[in-house]
Amino acid sequence: MKTLISTVIALVITLFCGAQNLECCESISEVKNVLEGDWLLKKDSRNKVYRFHFQDGAGKVEVLEELNLPPKAEHTAVEDAYEISESIVNISAKKYGYYIELVYTFGSVTERIRVLTENSLVYGAGKSEHIFVRDKR
Repeated sequence: MKTLISTVIALVITLFCGAQNLECCESISEVKNVLEGDWLLKKDSRNKVYRFHFQDGAGKVEVLEELNLPPKAEHTAVEDAYEISESIVNISAKKYGYYIELVYTFGSVTERIRVLTENSLVYGAGKSEHIFVRDKR
């Protein structure tokens, strides 16, 4: 009996902790529309903006690292004020929700999107959890 109760409790905790909160989306297209734009990694002191964009079904994320330029550089073009790296982004739907795949030059990572709203994005869990907030600058 104790084993049955323990199993039921573990199952309920797993279901609630792993729940997906995508109040905005019912299709891959809608997920891409909400992801489109600039995001900041929450609690990150580095000046990095993560810019997601999708065109003709293909997705990319650009990591724009703001360079700390001296005051003399005020007239520098915006493109020259950032160091840019880029990765491919794929969004997929599986039995248990939507997944984001990030393809880098050295490999790829696929994580379940746990929360996606107009202002927040959370994917992964545990040590691989990433929490983003919309960049409103």
